[in-house]
Amino acid sequence: MKINIVFLLFYSQIALADDEKYYCAEHGLGWSFYCDPKQEAEAKAEVPESGITRTQTAEPDPQAELKEIQNRLDFLKAQAILYPTPENVAAFMSFQKEQLERSSIFADQFQRVSWQNVELDYLYERPASTLGKRTWAAERDADIEKTLRQDIKENYGLFFFFSSKCPYCHQYAPVLRRFADKYGLSIIPVSQDGKGLPDFPDFKADQGQSLAMGVKAVPATLLFDKKQGKVIKVAHGFIAETELAERIYLLTKKKVGRDF
Repeated sequence: MKINIVFLLFYSQIALADDEKYYCAEHGLGWSFYCDPKQEAEAKAEVPESGITRTQTAEPDPQAELKEIQNRLDFLKAQAILYPTPENVAAFMSFQKEQLERSSIFADQFQRVSWQNVELDYLYERPASTLGKRTWAAERDADIEKTLRQDIKENYGLFFFFSSKCPYCHQYAPVLRRFADKYGLSIIPVSQDGKGLPDFPDFKADQGQSLAMGVKAVPATLLFDKKQGKVIKVAHGFIAETELAERIYLLTKKKVGRDF
């Protein structure tokens, strides 16, 4: 009777182990569910002496995640185009909708942050509303006028390179003359062919000035900085008075990227 009891206990342990193996295999469970005693033992051996396990989690990579989202979107789109089943089209539309909602949340947050941080708000410097644009343009025009009538008049002069054979020079000359008279600017006209124009009968013949100042086409308008002794190219070809005023203003008053 004692032998039978021992045998039954031994048999039940074998059966229980077999049942566990079957359950683990059927449900695809790993060693963490005590399905693989060998791996369980190895895992226990890796526990530090303190008895505290240390888990290392990788830092999130938003660039990789964004790339993965884009790849997924491209895949679903291609699948929907090549195999336009209702399921494929719906899968693409659903994923696309999810990403559009994500973009909307970003845009909303971007707007709120700009409202609350004036140093980050581009619209503070360059308004987008109709009234704001009008006010900004009026202040800018006033600043252009002030700059040309004071700073440019006192510290700069104009070089005008032309040729009597150039039809654009004949058309541009009266425009430049009116502009200079309006703001009281001095002009040094330089003729490349030794002949003058009706608006500039008095001129200097080109004796290498074009080459020295990098003039490659006429008509050409250049600013000369009296204090620093340097030349600033303003325009090659025919331009209107308003455009000429704006270019001079930007080149002398505004740093790159501060007016757009």
